[in-house]
Amino acid sequence: MVRRVRRDDRPFIGCTAYPQCRYTAPYDASVQWLAEHLAHYARELLGPHAPHVRAEYVTHSNVARELRRLAALAHPDKWQGHAVIRRPLALIDGRTYAAVWPHAQVTTTEATDKAGNIVKLVPPAVTTEQRLFIVRDNGVVFGDRGNKPFADLGLEIRLPDIPPHDKLWTTPGIKRYVAGTRPDPAATFCQVVAVITRFIDFDRGLADQQTMGELVGCYILAMWFLDAFTVIGYVWPNGEKGSGKTQLLTVIAELAYLGQVILAGGSLASLRDLADYGATLCFDDAENVMDLKRGDPDRRALLLAGNRRGNTMALKEPGNGREWRTRYVQTFCPRCFSTG
Repeated sequence: MVRRVRRDDRPFIGCTAYPQCRYTAPYDASVQWLAEHLAHYARELLGPHAPHVRAEYVTHSNVARELRRLAALAHPDKWQGHAVIRRPLALIDGRTYAAVWPHAQVTTTEATDKAGNIVKLVPPAVTTEQRLFIVRDNGVVFGDRGNKPFADLGLEIRLPDIPPHDKLWTTPGIKRYVAGTRPDPAATFCQVVAVITRFIDFDRGLADQQTMGELVGCYILAMWFLDAFTVIGYVWPNGEKGSGKTQLLTVIAELAYLGQVILAGGSLASLRDLADYGATLCFDDAENVMDLKRGDPDRRALLLAGNRRGNTMALKEPGNGREWRTRYVQTFCPRCFSTG
């Protein structure tokens, strides 16, 4: 229940037997709102004064659906003023945001010496570094020396890692987009299909070469619109050794959003970071991961847990000093598998 600190009237969560029971927890208004509404649903559906509720309505699936709906309303990303860009490509409130890290030339004219004094550099030091910018769907660039500062974005940015260089939006491409150039969707789709059918032979597949290329092409383009879906399927090619399964995964990884071919030696920590960014994970020889006796259970859980929006995995990370903090990693991302 909600209690208050006497000296400053600050709320906190305490046991009904407090102070005999010393359990306390921080007060969170949104979590409290969720708890009150869950209690309201329980009284309405299961209380003694609700004889009008039909027994067939109070089922596990109906209650679970209502709980998921309430939990979605209380999700931190939905709180007013707490919208967060957690992935390099994000869809928030009907607007699209892309994170870019172009190389910028930085000129430093002053520096601080060992004594703390500011000294002028002659000649100035010139370095090249990657800097974060956010490009909105209308071509406005947010960031240092962009069209607007990050403060005008109205969103919190949590992008701790820079994706691989070959997966980033190039500087010429950014300039063309900001100038108003937009790709033709139909032409882009045809180009994707042409690449697939050039490198993959679908002989003896489910359909003819062109149809199979278009099927894989639709899936690849869908990966770039992950935030628009609540559930994502997966591609799982099967065949004998040498049939081209790994080649297909490689082509998908090259064309898909942040695509990566995952081999047996990939670490769990790197997989979590990729999944947290919504990257397309292509697992080659997936039967090794799915082996209940020899496979890593954490890798298997990550592999199976990401087909639905909202799925997360909890992991511990070292904080300040000897403290550990819990980090919740999003596992909702496209996946592809191959097996022998």
